[in-house]
Amino acid sequence: AKEASLELSSGNITASNFSAPVYAKASSGNITLEYSTFNNNITAEVSSGNLRVKLPENAEFYLKAKTSSGNVNTNFPITIN
Repeated sequence: AKEASLELSSGNITASNFSAPVYAKASSGNITLEYSTFNNNITAEVSSGNLRVKLPENAEFYLKAKTSSGNVNTNFPITIN
C-alpha cells in the first residue's frame, strides 16, 4: 500500500480502519491512528499534544518512542532495552 502523509500545524488528525503505512506530524494537536490490519511502518511526531495508535491484538512491531514532556503507554507486552 502507498504511504499516507499527514501534516498540520494546529488541530487533530484521526484515521480509522486504516491499513497503510503512515507519516503523521502535528505541531499542536492530537494524532489518533486506528488500524484494522497492521503490517506497516508508522512514523508520527507530536510537538504539543497526544499520539494514540490502536493496533490489532496480533500486531508485531518495533516501537521507538520519545517524549520531552509526557508519557508513553502501551497495552502490548514490551521489552525495554
